[in-house]
Amino acid sequence: MFFAFWLSHVPPGRLPAFWDFVAGVLAPGGRAVFVDDGSRRRVVKVFHEPRTLMSDLTALGWSTRVRTTAGQLIGEAEPTEVAARAAQP
Repeated sequence: MFFAFWLSHVPPGRLPAFWDFVAGVLAPGGRAVFVDDGSRRRVVKVFHEPRTLMSDLTALGWSTRVRTTAGQLIGEAEPTEVAARAAQP
């Protein structure tokens, strides 16, 4: 799954449900790839720090790599076995 400039629109309180949803739509062995940035607009955005985001996702059962390049948040996330099983119907 790939999504761009979306993660910053997910309120912190909905982050667990969002990542549960992502895990649920991935094929076995699938992963999420995302790009986000720190540009300011007149919309609600959550500006994630890479280390904090990785820590939050790890706590939700994801293996992640997140970095910033030229002001863009670029990451890859893969559900761990536990998260993948929890997302199965």
